[in-house]
Amino acid sequence: MNVLIFGAHADDPEVSMGGTILKLTKAGHNVKLVICILPQENRLGEVIEGAKTSRMLYQKQAAKRLNCHLEILDLDPYQFQFDRKLVKTIDNQVTEFKPDVIFTHWNEDTHQDHKAVANATFAAARKNNVTVLMYEQLTLGGIGPFSFSSHVYVNISDVIEEKINAVKSYEFINENDIEAITSLAKFRGNQIGVLFAECFQVCKIITSISEKGFTLEGLWGKDDKRK
Repeated sequence: MNVLIFGAHADDPEVSMGGTILKLTKAGHNVKLVICILPQENRLGEVIEGAKTSRMLYQKQAAKRLNCHLEILDLDPYQFQFDRKLVKTIDNQVTEFKPDVIFTHWNEDTHQDHKAVANATFAAARKNNVTVLMYEQLTLGGIGPFSFSSHVYVNISDVIEEKINAVKSYEFINENDIEAITSLAKFRGNQIGVLFAECFQVCKIITSISEKGFTLEGLWGKDDKRK
């Protein structure tokens, strides 16, 4: 199965769904991580010397620890918005990689870059038979009036330590951040009776009907015998 994951910034997917990425790669699936922007400014808009280079090195190390393919687009954050150009960029990735499943940001996130990636993903995937799921962001993405809907859960209890190890590739992530990531995974795990979990909101899931009932083709691939 081909799995395509879009992230606005280096560290977004690892924090949100690093455990699921590990579960997928350990199961032998082909996973590609596409990162749009390498942040290099502080909140005042001041460029931090060496930040882009460091962020790129952190991202490559994290992808290596997750055992997934990586492409960094390094787009200009000041030209980054939901428009035809971004949709075409996302669409090119979909066309070339031919994913069975796409993961993207939650479209109600308050970070403008996250929302742009989500909406561009929806536009690029609007006419194909690919499952699209949105991953859950910590409050690092901002607090807003909308609530994330936890439709799909993945048990990551057996890979939680490896996920945290991948997240720690980013040296700027501190112990409070790690505690928040672990606490969210523990909370989601408690909801389904496991130690740790990650969850996703559905944009669309492609299914088929057989004598066994619904088959989630988009999640496992049409020829996968583990359905």
